[in-house]
Amino acid sequence: MNGRQCNDQDLATWVALDALQAPNTAPEPAVGAAPEAETPRERHARAPPDVVIIGCQEFVPLDAKQLLNAPQTTAVKTQGFERILLAMLQHTHGVKYVALRAADKLDQAPPLMGGLLTLVLVSEALLASVSQVHTVLVPTGLGGMMGNKGAIALRLSIGSASLVFVNLHLPSGESTQSLEQRNTTFREVLKQLEADLAAAKLPAADESITFCFGDFNFRLTVPNREARWRMGNRDWRTLLCSDQLVTQLSAEGSPFEHFDEAEIGFRPTYKYDVGTSEFDTSAKARAPAVV
Repeated sequence: MNGRQCNDQDLATWVALDALQAPNTAPEPAVGAAPEAETPRERHARAPPDVVIIGCQEFVPLDAKQLLNAPQTTAVKTQGFERILLAMLQHTHGVKYVALRAADKLDQAPPLMGGLLTLVLVSEALLASVSQVHTVLVPTGLGGMMGNKGAIALRLSIGSASLVFVNLHLPSGESTQSLEQRNTTFREVLKQLEADLAAAKLPAADESITFCFGDFNFRLTVPNREARWRMGNRDWRTLLCSDQLVTQLSAEGSPFEHFDEAEIGFRPTYKYDVGTSEFDTSAKARAPAVV
């Protein structure tokens, strides 16, 4: 979020599902024809989401003043952000949602570490089925002293299912050394997550359905000019062949080796000029990347 404020309009597309917004383009049935029965898949597509996870990076500016001296101001900002999302979810889907907290943090603001913010919102009807909510903060910046990089992990049980959501902000940079720093950081996150879950006597991450999301900072290895040219031609397939994360997902020994990524059919998301859809035109002229 680049430490910037948001408004209601900015968040509208975050909480609206395409399946709920798409117009009905099916032809009208013939007069007297019996309506076709709705399939379970179609019924599910229309249903409001049971669980909504919002993960932000750089929710606040990553400067010393913000990271060290403004916890009260930050708590007010995170609580306000959460209230906006809860209200908008209810307005969009017609269902009331509740923000989850770990059992020992019920009276606190949503979990924030450095610029990382994680919100877990569940429908009120599902709340009785949720248990064992547990939050793990893993700062990795400056040798584990600062939360400008690292992860917030939140695990919960819904019925008999164990779920873990890991919001990541990994080190930036285009060099080989930066790539190794990202892998090292994620290994440290997984190691601390497992240790914390074991101490709390909760199921391990590899015994749960684990989702990782956030600012991974992996880059494309093609030259900047080629990346921009292929992006302009919507050549996502060739760009993905040069994506560092795609390589890590299949590399033996990589911390990402046992994760799968959904199919990507959109242009690179890094790095726009603020408030525009134009890629970086600053003096740095950063290359596009799918982060």
